[in-house]
Amino acid sequence: MSIPPFPPPYRHEHGPVKNANEVVKEQLTFGQRASDWIADKVGSWQFIISQSALLCIWALLNATAWVRHWDPYPFILMNLVLSLQAAYLTATALELIGESTGKAYIFPTPHNDVERPVGDTALAVAVGRNLKFPLTDEKGQPLYTKDGKQATVNRIGIDQFTPHDLRRTAATFMSQLGEHDEIIDAILNHAKKGIIATYNQNRYDREKQQALESWERKLLAIITGKGKDNVVSIGTAKKHLQTA
Repeated sequence: MSIPPFPPPYRHEHGPVKNANEVVKEQLTFGQRASDWIADKVGSWQFIISQSALLCIWALLNATAWVRHWDPYPFILMNLVLSLQAAYLTATALELIGESTGKAYIFPTPHNDVERPVGDTALAVAVGRNLKFPLTDEKGQPLYTKDGKQATVNRIGIDQFTPHDLRRTAATFMSQLGEHDEIIDAILNHAKKGIIATYNQNRYDREKQQALESWERKLLAIITGKGKDNVVSIGTAKKHLQTA
């Protein structure tokens, strides 16, 4: 019995997939690695417990007659060490969180009277407001239509939508490109249901990458208006090769 010929595996033009976290770590300088280590250790329970134990031992040894006292009560040397530590760690912490530049968060809230990051609904609220932005007169008073409703204008220039609709749009197009529902669910981070969630631990990383690359080509074709007929799903291409 002869072995049927199989088409050669699809090969990407780029190198193998790498862990983004590992790639970033490889590019860090010594100073960045040191600051990451300090940020990870300082303030942890391990640091607090170990330093508390060290201070207790320091005070106990200098309060008893067992050893020669190098810092007798009221522990002036201990206070000096703690003051220096607080001065350096405070400056380091402020630098790590960006306080020295006036930005304590990567995405701070635009409200000046509140110091906090933007909420998880900030994008949806911003989109909704710009789709129906209220109109005002020269004095800042709201304008109303003939039926008594507040006049609004669509400042984005597109139909009504929510940011969550983008997930549906991407899922629909990837399905049209021939991607399997199981891969689309994995991209959308939907949890597996039933007994398959116990037995199938595959994360579909390679399949998700291929599907997203296919969706990227489709999206670029929509935006640029070029190459619409050349957008083919990797899965669809494999099916054609196998049936050819």
